[in-house]
Amino acid sequence: MHGKAVPATANAPSRAAAADGAAFRRLYARVTDAESVVPGGELIDLVRSELARSGSDTGQTLDGLIGEATDWSRAAAERFQALGADLDRDGHRLLLRRAALGWAPLGLAAGAWLQWLTSPGTGDAPANLRMLALYAADVGVGFPGAARRNAYLGLLRSLRVSENASPLARLAGDRRIADAAFEVAGVLALMSRRPDDFCAELIGADLCLRAVGLPPPLALARSERQADDWTAIDYSAARDGGLSPIEQCRAIADALLVDCPESASRLYAGFGWTLTALRGQAEALHHELRASLDPGYDMAELMKLRAREGSVYHRRVMLAGRPLADWLADCRDEPQAFLDALARSGLIAPGDSDSSALVTNLVSERGPMFRVFSPDDLTVIRRWIDALPGAAGRAAAPAPDSAARTRAPAEQATGCWQRLVSDLLDARSPVSEAPSNLRGAYHVLMARTGSPELRDWCLQYIRGWLWRSSYRMDARAVPLPLEWKAEGLRPWLLTQHEKHAEEFDDTADTPLPSREAVVDDAVQVAPLTLIDGSWLQGFTDYELASSDIGHSLFAIY
Repeated sequence: MHGKAVPATANAPSRAAAADGAAFRRLYARVTDAESVVPGGELIDLVRSELARSGSDTGQTLDGLIGEATDWSRAAAERFQALGADLDRDGHRLLLRRAALGWAPLGLAAGAWLQWLTSPGTGDAPANLRMLALYAADVGVGFPGAARRNAYLGLLRSLRVSENASPLARLAGDRRIADAAFEVAGVLALMSRRPDDFCAELIGADLCLRAVGLPPPLALARSERQADDWTAIDYSAARDGGLSPIEQCRAIADALLVDCPESASRLYAGFGWTLTALRGQAEALHHELRASLDPGYDMAELMKLRAREGSVYHRRVMLAGRPLADWLADCRDEPQAFLDALARSGLIAPGDSDSSALVTNLVSERGPMFRVFSPDDLTVIRRWIDALPGAAGRAAAPAPDSAARTRAPAEQATGCWQRLVSDLLDARSPVSEAPSNLRGAYHVLMARTGSPELRDWCLQYIRGWLWRSSYRMDARAVPLPLEWKAEGLRPWLLTQHEKHAEEFDDTADTPLPSREAVVDDAVQVAPLTLIDGSWLQGFTDYELASSDIGHSLFAIY
């Protein structure tokens, strides 16, 4: 990572970028990793340019923008809710699962965009403390498993679609989720890794998301799933009787505009881009859900999902005079011809799944396809069979309607900027100088962002320091016990407190040091005292802040 980044242009994307249809998915997997390093330079300029292009008019008031986002969210929720009318039980359950998974990249990262807006150099500034308080509410204020993401995770678990939901990076591997669903969450997570560059944009984006409140697709589920923690899933809802997140974020935005008027355009850009991107994401998901009302669409998507693995194992099985492996290979792009042939085969009794060998004999305990399909897969297949016209002549399966055949608008978009983001993330970062000494390192480490060179220097220094510290060290030099008892740390810790109390009593009569000695000591330890606790800043990272171990360290921070 030490060369000059040479991005493709919008008119001539690189061959790698053009072939990459999952740029946001890759971006999400990378920037949700707590150890990721996001380069500066051209990548920052590219993201800023895209945000500005979709941003809001700074002539509008914040109240007007908030009202626009709220009105859109309400209208979008009504559109999603209407999709669930008149569906049977299985169809409604599949629709809920699609909706929850389709919003999962953002729902499981609710508030994560605020994770690095505090640093050793700014941690005690009033504005940063307000940002930290807002973020602390999102991650459960130092309680394990109490973050907003955990509530969304609970929803996915209750719907039984949570197998790839933790850690966040694993979600990018869930092919049931459309690539476009990773855009908003991926870009916000990228900006969160460069807080000095995108602070105003992140506050604007946060204000927009607070105004949106409950994700519109989840209107399908809220009325019938009372056990879920909707207060935590709703970005606008106060938790445990605390302050309103909208009011908190609005106060931060107002203060930012007063203290730094030139940041107005960036704050508005963050708000406007986020609302535009949310609209596109919601429209794409609505398109997908509407298409899935046709059982043929779900069946076609299942075949696309499973075709690649299935084509490896079915070279000797024939269907309509052609190897099944060849049919499945074609399914990766266009499964309809295969579904037509399958519907005409002896494996299917159109309109009657209970009489169809595909979902009875073949998948039974003694069948050759036992456990090949999950229970959800079998539900999709059964619904497709039952929707086929039941005719003695074995009529071909009807082709899904145009909504099922075409990608959603967000999937059809050919804009290259997201692929350029992926290119720039993978490109070599411009070489920066490593610190020449500890004083230089102390200065640059006041900020959250760094460089590969800084990281390498720190690792080298720490390893050397630890090695030197361990020289000639034996068990007697370390107060920690050689073996831990079942009671854990606390009994040992209490013993240490008692020893310290005895030492204090024994030295109570020792004369106090001179004023000059106290001043000198204070000056010498100032570099440490002035950043007291900042070594815990890593535990502000979203997935660590409410983890079983990290929650207490976040509370201390």
